[in-house]
Amino acid sequence: MRVILTANYSPWSAYCGGGQRATHALALALGARGHRVSVVYTKTPWERIAVPDALPYDVRWSPFVGWHGRGGAPLRTLNAVPLARTVARLLVPGEATVLHAQGEEGALLPRLRRRVDGAVRCVLTAHHPKYPGPRLAAVHPKFRALRRVAREADLCCVPSAASRDTFARAAGLDPARVAVVPNGLDPIFSEIRRSPDAACGPLLFFGRIDRDKGVLTLIDALARLGPQAPPLTIAGRGPLEAAVRARAAAVGLADRVRLIGWQQPEALAQLLAGARLAVLPSFDESFGLAMIEAMAAGVPLVTTRTGALPEVVGDPPGAALVPPGDAAALAQAIAELLRDRDAAERIAETGRRQARRYSWEATARTYEDHYRSLYAQ
Repeated sequence: MRVILTANYSPWSAYCGGGQRATHALALALGARGHRVSVVYTKTPWERIAVPDALPYDVRWSPFVGWHGRGGAPLRTLNAVPLARTVARLLVPGEATVLHAQGEEGALLPRLRRRVDGAVRCVLTAHHPKYPGPRLAAVHPKFRALRRVAREADLCCVPSAASRDTFARAAGLDPARVAVVPNGLDPIFSEIRRSPDAACGPLLFFGRIDRDKGVLTLIDALARLGPQAPPLTIAGRGPLEAAVRARAAAVGLADRVRLIGWQQPEALAQLLAGARLAVLPSFDESFGLAMIEAMAAGVPLVTTRTGALPEVVGDPPGAALVPPGDAAALAQAIAELLRDRDAAERIAETGRRQARRYSWEATARTYEDHYRSLYAQ
């Protein structure tokens, strides 16, 4: 089957999150299952992005409309225009092709169905961690574009049951028309063997460094622990890097907080192998890819009771859950796991078991079944 995936940014861009990583992982899994896969990512023409060699899918670039390819770019909804042109050049008349968008960048893809004699089907997977109400979604440029592709797509998907209703309300759809397809898990994280030194290792935060990921709440929680606070390694990039450094300095933790930038999966796996705890206090998540990576690695996880996270960590939970934005509760949960190693290891073992539910092969099979069903209708 011919599959063309689209996504704003890329997994190798300076601005990267779970949606970009999920797109890459799905492309790898679909390619491994014998499908002919292309992925159209966006970037500014002057960005130089190193792409790994020997990928089992074809990478194409579409111009990013704006000066910087980063989150919050005010003109990013205009990316739909050059992206649709890029995708159109990949289509072969009469060839059955699934166009699978990951967000508002796919707003114009349904129009391409008219060009290829009914051989194209359009799928949307919405990865946003949260959605506005229907009124704001109808006027906000990004969500207006998302509503457009959602209403014209042949199939809409979200990665969790928790995000289905909020997405459906924002898009003005019946939730029954939205399929839940969980993200998968890179097997490299399941293969991690914890270092004997991990019991004395640092805390680890990884992901985008912005408000929604709760990194400033984490700094405030460590400040409450005082001299007992272990070192913190922050792996990622984002608009709050300077604010994190400033907050750490203001509370006397400048020498205990280390920012090391984005890490490829192999390097991140090594960090997890030596981490004492993973602390990921997001304000909202549509899935929580980082959380299942930490769980699969057997690292005791502290995260938040919000969005899809209670669903993802499972029952019994494979993580200590605290309210989002509550530095005092976060500090208490960290302190309890630092003090009670047996409790930490029980959470870690539960997390490993719960993470076994996820794999990109299973995710690819589910999408494959959905793609085929669209041609059977």
